[in-house]
Amino acid sequence: MAGALRHRVIIVTGIVAVSMLLMGCVLAEVWEEYGSPTGFEGEDAIKTESSDAQEDVGEQAEQPQETAPSGQDGGALTGEQESPATGPISAQEMAGTYSASAALQRVEQDVEAADSLPVTLQLNEAGTGTANVNGYSGAAQYAGENVSFSVTMEEGGQAVLCRFEGIASRSDSQIVISGNMRCSMYGVTFASYSWTAQK
Repeated sequence: MAGALRHRVIIVTGIVAVSMLLMGCVLAEVWEEYGSPTGFEGEDAIKTESSDAQEDVGEQAEQPQETAPSGQDGGALTGEQESPATGPISAQEMAGTYSASAALQRVEQDVEAADSLPVTLQLNEAGTGTANVNGYSGAAQYAGENVSFSVTMEEGGQAVLCRFEGIASRSDSQIVISGNMRCSMYGVTFASYSWTAQK
């Protein structure tokens, strides 16, 4: 009787030991796959994720945000003046009177020449006009921005030809003609003048 009881106790003890061994293996697998069964590790992970989210929100708040448009379209300010016209100068713009004195720039040695000569240029819309140099008249013409005229001055039986070649340009709302006038006698240039005038 005692031997049979002892045999049963040994069998039950073996079964319990095997069960505990199997349970330990199962718990080890659960621990390895899901972490601590107590849940502390999961709570730490949640806290970490919450902390990371708060840091992301803080970084976004620190980043400067673009200023919203104030309703202005970036156009010209109130009272700003319009820019001057550009492009080719029209015949209508060229037409008019240009008057100024031509200043002596160069003269040949042993030749007398006036320090300045009064010049008046009258242009029409047809691309032609007249020029007056020191009281003598001659023909003028222009094409695009190129302007030229020639005037012959006769004194004491001698003829002096003064020929001007210049360029027209815009300056603010005015048209300016600027260039050089060369005076010659017998085909030889003896003096040159600079002339600039506007209307």
